[in-house]
Amino acid sequence: MNIDLKGVTKGAAVDSLIEQLGLNRESVAGIGDTLGDMSIREAVGFFACPANAVPGLKAVADYVSPFPDVQGMLDIFERPELQRTCRHDTP
Repeated sequence: MNIDLKGVTKGAAVDSLIEQLGLNRESVAGIGDTLGDMSIREAVGFFACPANAVPGLKAVADYVSPFPDVQGMLDIFERPELQRTCRHDTP
């Protein structure tokens, strides 16, 4: 069971970070595995999940790793899409 405060989500936290850091939403990626991570999907330009993510999240992901858990995370970190999405040049 999850108990959440109204308006307090992981996606809201990502939105706040994007604004504070002056990033373009399309240059931010997210990873999740439960429905509690759906708001992250809505906040980022690229979203991926491991093979053992819940079906509802896998249905909206840009990429679903064929591997579960940590192996899935490592696979996602190696994706070319993630490399392009998360490139951020700083002076």
